[in-house]
Amino acid sequence: MQLHSHIEIAIDWADYQWYPAEHIYANPEQFFVLWLLLDGEIRLSEGEERTLTPGVTYLFAPCPRRAFVTPHGATWFSIGFHPTSPATVHVLQQLHAPVCWHPDDEMRDSLSALMQHLIREYHQQGTASEVICFGLMQAVIGLLQRLSLTWESTLLASPWPEWLIRSLDIIERQPNISVTALAAETRYSVAHFRALFNRYMGISPHACLQRRQLHAAQTLLATTELTITAIAAHLGYDSPSHFARVFTQHIGMPPTEYRKAKRQLAQRHG
Repeated sequence: MQLHSHIEIAIDWADYQWYPAEHIYANPEQFFVLWLLLDGEIRLSEGEERTLTPGVTYLFAPCPRRAFVTPHGATWFSIGFHPTSPATVHVLQQLHAPVCWHPDDEMRDSLSALMQHLIREYHQQGTASEVICFGLMQAVIGLLQRLSLTWESTLLASPWPEWLIRSLDIIERQPNISVTALAAETRYSVAHFRALFNRYMGISPHACLQRRQLHAAQTLLATTELTITAIAAHLGYDSPSHFARVFTQHIGMPPTEYRKAKRQLAQRHG
């Protein structure tokens, strides 16, 4: 459950899609794309030919080329998204995208209901809809994890560049590392590394590092007796005041108040 609490995903689109017969589409995608085919047939080309039929669930990975044909027309749910934290990348890696699942009726109906609700909320406005979409997307990822463990699937090649996997592993283990040191691990220039990282992750390496630092800070505040000064130094901040300012800006309360609130909550439910 701790892993799921750190899932961070940006939803790039959520739509009910229909294409007429023989419509051909080909375009590079820098996002993960989840499809649930409702009716019709899709002949897909992504490295190899594949035919999708109603009920099939397909998770695309970011790829340089994708094309498909709908011989007699087709309708499906489509959600595009990308991970914005190392923990989420690790979760998505475990799904082995691109992958095709053939769920039973119960699992398909559950996934269909979640995707339909998410699509509806995505086109609403306001903070409440954003929060609902985030929760629904986490539930969708949870169902995909269950699918990957339970139902028949067809796996294709992994899309993750080795340098990105290595970088995210380093961020997870060393949240106090600098972007310069991280780029040096990949043997790319800092500028090139920043551009590549942003293309795959949708955020800068600095923002990704900061998010990992804040997750680590929340854990340390809730589970240890380390002082604010010690936590700031451990995470690579130049001063406790800088750490407190960043923490407050992103979490919504100072570190001391966060620790107090967490302890009160633990006592209440202890």
